[in-house]
Amino acid sequence: MTRNEEYVRFTVSREEWAEFELPDGTILRAKFVLTTVLREKAAIGEYSIKSNNVVGLIVPEKYLGEPVVAKSYTTEEVAAAVEEDWVDGIKTKTPDQWNVYALDDGAIVSVKLELLGAGRTSLYDPKGERVYTYNLQPIVKIKIPPELRKRLAEKKAPLVLLV
Repeated sequence: MTRNEEYVRFTVSREEWAEFELPDGTILRAKFVLTTVLREKAAIGEYSIKSNNVVGLIVPEKYLGEPVVAKSYTTEEVAAAVEEDWVDGIKTKTPDQWNVYALDDGAIVSVKLELLGAGRTSLYDPKGERVYTYNLQPIVKIKIPPELRKRLAEKKAPLVLLV
């Protein structure tokens, strides 16, 4: 945070799991979790957000193997071990599922996760499940209420969202 920003408190209106089915039958579950909202002090409506994604997999039995002693794989090791890589054929099981956050200034932030690609590697984790790669992208919308929009127009401040 810079001195020109201030924290904006928020409440969670809805925070759901997104589910995607990969072509090999694996279910990837992901949840976007908003952690922090910052607003520029000089410009109403200029926000930046911080977040985390929580991801879990339900792996078909045929892709289970011997557990590996707790090991952290490097990015290079994972990339070299990809045996199936998907951009097409991924099914969204929860379409149009938006997480919704009500900001204290009256704005509403809505976010949904899109799975842009995924891959199965030949590596296993400590539970004997395959290690998967994935590329999740948050899609963010902000609804500014009329009274806040009026204040924006009076200040002629641009509406900017930094993710």
